[in-house]
Amino acid sequence: MNGANPRNVLIVGAGPVGLCLARPLAAYGLEVDIVERQSEETLAEPVLDGREIALSHGSMNILERLDIWRRIPTAEIHPLRRAHVSDNALEGFDIDAGIFGKDRLGNFVSNHVIRAAAWQAVRDTPPYAFIPMPRSRRSSAKGKPFPSIWRTVAN
Repeated sequence: MNGANPRNVLIVGAGPVGLCLARPLAAYGLEVDIVERQSEETLAEPVLDGREIALSHGSMNILERLDIWRRIPTAEIHPLRRAHVSDNALEGFDIDAGIFGKDRLGNFVSNHVIRAAAWQAVRDTPPYAFIPMPRSRRSSAKGKPFPSIWRTVAN
């Protein structure tokens, strides 16, 4: 493999999914490189982006196993007790946690809160490396700049 280290993993994007993937890989002992446009400071304290994430019990269990859930302040966790499910083509249906004998279907947590908690967990789990993603003047077919990291990785 031309001197490449097969223990290295490159994750592009430090959103909740990228960070939740980095956490167990680093804990398993893989060397994880995270490429991200935002700075480490912004990841540590992300701004409110207006997105609320509905987390099922299964998703919360995964966040617990990844040591992320305990890092979410209790005041930032809001119960999801009822929901209306629809695909906009049909009327849909309502669902209530009470019919399952539960007090909630899951919880709402703001996206930026999940990102901050996931970043804390990754930061506390070496080995990982943060690589800021530089911008390039070169553009894709859609007119958006290609990050120069792609040219480096491709070469």
